[in-house]
Amino acid sequence: MLLTAGCSFVYGDELDGCENDPPTHWPFTFTHQLAELQELEYKNLGWCGNGNQKILRDVVTYLQDHDDVTHMVVLWSAWNREEFAEILTPEQEEKFRLKRQQQMSQVSVERSNDLQKPLSGTVGKLFSQEGYRRSNLMRGINCMTTLSVLCKARGIKLIQGIFHDRMWHSFLSYYKDKRYKEFNDYIKNALDKLPHNEKVGMFGCYEDLFSLSEKKYGLKPNAHPVEEAHSEYAKLLNHIFNGL
Repeated sequence: MLLTAGCSFVYGDELDGCENDPPTHWPFTFTHQLAELQELEYKNLGWCGNGNQKILRDVVTYLQDHDDVTHMVVLWSAWNREEFAEILTPEQEEKFRLKRQQQMSQVSVERSNDLQKPLSGTVGKLFSQEGYRRSNLMRGINCMTTLSVLCKARGIKLIQGIFHDRMWHSFLSYYKDKRYKEFNDYIKNALDKLPHNEKVGMFGCYEDLFSLSEKKYGLKPNAHPVEEAHSEYAKLLNHIFNGL
């Protein structure tokens, strides 16, 4: 059983049929194609706008109820995505740009105004703080190390990494600040313990899905990978799995 999780890149946003009701785009996703290459059934937990706390929660929740997962791919989302609990009316839910789950609003710097006031103003101020953004990087790295330990305990073959090259550039910009020596040392030590297949898109370990699509095939209008990129990415992940 193959389990995948992440944000819109894993869900397959903008692929042909993704907005149908029900969606019919699944065969174009790298999840579907990777499962075929590995001859496995699959479950895709990808959801548009997901932050890393929700991605980890989705995986853990699924594993609580299923013991048949043998392979897993998790593409972590932007470090600075957050989530907040809100009670919305049905009308508000209908207008919300990102479909919510568990009454948790997934937000980023660009989407903080989607929250109800006064929460939106408070979140906007939080996002502007350098220390808060750096704290989200720490939480994101801890999500990676937590998942690594969990999959080893379960005997699950794991591939994890980042979905977009701007996450890598953000990481490097934080890491260059020598005022945060203890912080940087912890991050380096945590990531040094992860194998290459658990740092996809980082430190030159393979290529992230966004960059692969942008360089070779182009992008969808809202900057999501195209169908051909999903196919090539599935072949890359298949190669990695076969080497584990």
